[in-house]
Amino acid sequence: MKSGRFCDLCRKEIKVSNIIPIEIQGENYIFDSNDCVRIFQKLNAVYGNILIEK
Repeated sequence: MKSGRFCDLCRKEIKVSNIIPIEIQGENYIFDSNDCVRIFQKLNAVYGNILIEK
């Protein structure tokens, strides 16, 4: 059973050393690459918070 952290965009499991934490509009997110950060920011600007499962 996996208990790691997952990228908030692509859902890949990330090692602790590779986590990129970002705060966007007061919400904390984690990503595995700068590409995921850029894509998420662009999609979030259009679609808002519907991208994230709660």
